[in-house]
Amino acid sequence: MATVQTELPAGRAALSDLGTGLRTRKLVDATVLVTWSVAVGAILWLAEATWMIANVLLMVAPLVYILLRAPQVRTMIRWKFVLRFVLFITVFFDYLCVKYEAWGGPSLFPTVAGVNLEQVTWTALIILLALAVNEYFFSRQGAEPPSTVTRPILMAYFFTGLVIALVPPFNAWLADYTYLKIGLLLYPVMFVLVAIVIPSVLREVLLTGFVMSVFMLGFELLALHNGFWTFPGEYVGEVEILGYAFPVEEFVFMVCLCPAGVVATYALYKNWKSMATPFRRRGGKRSGLPRAALLLAGCSLVLLQACGSGGGQTSEEAGHLILLTKQDLPKGSEPAKEPPLDFKCSPGTFFKSFAEAVSTAPAYYLPDALLVQQAGVFEKPSEARRALRLLMADSAQRCLENKMQRTSLQMLGTRGKVTSRVLARHLPGVEAHAIRIKFATPLGWLETDQTFLLDGSALTVLGYISQNQPLKYSTWERVATAAAKRLNRVSESLEG
Repeated sequence: MATVQTELPAGRAALSDLGTGLRTRKLVDATVLVTWSVAVGAILWLAEATWMIANVLLMVAPLVYILLRAPQVRTMIRWKFVLRFVLFITVFFDYLCVKYEAWGGPSLFPTVAGVNLEQVTWTALIILLALAVNEYFFSRQGAEPPSTVTRPILMAYFFTGLVIALVPPFNAWLADYTYLKIGLLLYPVMFVLVAIVIPSVLREVLLTGFVMSVFMLGFELLALHNGFWTFPGEYVGEVEILGYAFPVEEFVFMVCLCPAGVVATYALYKNWKSMATPFRRRGGKRSGLPRAALLLAGCSLVLLQACGSGGGQTSEEAGHLILLTKQDLPKGSEPAKEPPLDFKCSPGTFFKSFAEAVSTAPAYYLPDALLVQQAGVFEKPSEARRALRLLMADSAQRCLENKMQRTSLQMLGTRGKVTSRVLARHLPGVEAHAIRIKFATPLGWLETDQTFLLDGSALTVLGYISQNQPLKYSTWERVATAAAKRLNRVSESLEG
């Protein structure tokens, strides 16, 4: 009898040790993940790495770490669900946002209907990472009896979204404020349905959403700094964090709600499949995992500081000196009464979030063209080069082309034919590039020539617009040479 009495308390102590060991293990893993995100995020920031490299190092590596450390998590992720979810988001969100210019970005790979491989990869990885973080650290979902409404609603949502995206008459109403409308279609229904059907999972939805939103904000700032994506569309407002501006819709729907939305949707799927997490508690004291959540989120804030502010001191005076005056232009040039720049497609839209200064010259009517000039001054030459990459990207060209098409429809009731080509430019002392877009309609044609001049940490864009007559090379050479000389002087003063 004495032996039995001494073994029973020992057995209870061993069970307590197991619980404590699991909590300690998760705290250690949270610390490892935070440390990795901060260190690698800083390196990617300084190296200005590409989007795909950031996907691999900031999402694939942590995902593999969790799956290796917690084999039970692998059994909780259903790949069929992930594939369907990625397909839905790619078609309903990515494709429509690209089509209606809610977002855009350059790619190192061929695109399909404007959607690039980096975005599809990012979508798949953020879904998997959100699920893995939730299943390992926060999920306590039991195998409740499936709700009778969960499956039909999810299936209807999936197929309705695909139909809206793929049948043009059904998505024409998304042409303006696209991001806002898609976000309102995606998120509220899932959150309301979870609150009604399985309110017990709201805790894990909130915790995972809170922790992952810090990671999402860090990735957002990295993306803006490295030029992964831009926002040329219409938005309800703008958020500025650490000197980087992006739409309110991006902050609300992507940074704050995206991971929580993934977890909520998967919780409904698990209810449909009657799946219970292997880490579910059967009773006893409350877990110490909220401490892990606070550690994971709190320490991740360091990532934002490690990435730097991106702001720096402004250089308004230097930016102003880059701008051409009437004395730099051919005889007969006159200032335009109203600036013809479309804010949505203007060059400064693509780099204003990380430029120290953005300056715009008065538009001038040249003898054979209209001239529009914008200049940017940056803290480092690498940032000026990043601005050049954004201006040369497909998204910047599509913005101009789509603007031409919409204007043609409004004024003529018909679309035109668009052709574009990259031109070789040679000017002393600067790096020069150009893109020429020609827009032809039955009533005439319009040609725009975007010339980009780069010297150190200063950049200027010369936009020539001519109608029914080509821009003379002599005009271009005179104006571009004057702009290059001004750029040289400004760059020398900045270096000094």
